[in-house]
Amino acid sequence: MSFFAIQKFAHHVKVEGTICYIGLGSNLQDPLSQIICATQLIDHIPKTKVLQSSSLYRSKPVGNQDQPDYLNSVLKIDTQQLPHDLLTILEYLEAEQGRINKKEAERWGPRNIDMDILLYGDEVISDEVLTIPHKELPKRSFVLKPLAELDPHLTIPGVTPTPIQAYINNLDCSDLEIVCRVQHTPLTEEDEAEQRNKDEEEALKCYNHLMKKVYQTYFLTNDKEPPKDTPQDDSEDDTPK
Repeated sequence: MSFFAIQKFAHHVKVEGTICYIGLGSNLQDPLSQIICATQLIDHIPKTKVLQSSSLYRSKPVGNQDQPDYLNSVLKIDTQQLPHDLLTILEYLEAEQGRINKKEAERWGPRNIDMDILLYGDEVISDEVLTIPHKELPKRSFVLKPLAELDPHLTIPGVTPTPIQAYINNLDCSDLEIVCRVQHTPLTEEDEAEQRNKDEEEALKCYNHLMKKVYQTYFLTNDKEPPKDTPQDDSEDDTPK
């Protein structure tokens, strides 16, 4: 499935949870495919729906310049997952896509995929594992521009709530290039059904298999009962084809 097939996600099913923004970035192992895969995986997290995807941007790497340029996008999602649970799931998905453990990886080094919680409703969280809003948010044009594209009137919560445009005005965005522009028009039910072809159905089996592993690993590790709506793996064997 191409980026064009997933870029206008606008689901008719309401989750009625918290609006959250997830930043995606990749510069290894076919970055476009990595972004597409990450978008679909996040869309299949239980009690979570991708509402919109920003355009796809190309940006220069932060820190070490001896690496490929990045592709970046931002997802607007509706989720009932709690912030720390969502973080755990995203880190697991990163690992499944080949991301090296963050503690072992080079800071700002190349990576298959990066999935960051940028904003979670109006919440402000700061502890040893999670900071929301994302601590680098005010400095990153490749995150702020896609965010403003999704909601130009967005205000970043904090001690002094700040309009997103105020941060953008303080940054040089000249090195940011739109690779694929998205027109934010919700898909009709007919259009959405047309896109769900046989290839996507086969892919969905793989994603459900992966999400089943995510929940088994997470809930068993944390001594919790998996939710009743954990995706079911209907494949005959334990490994997706």
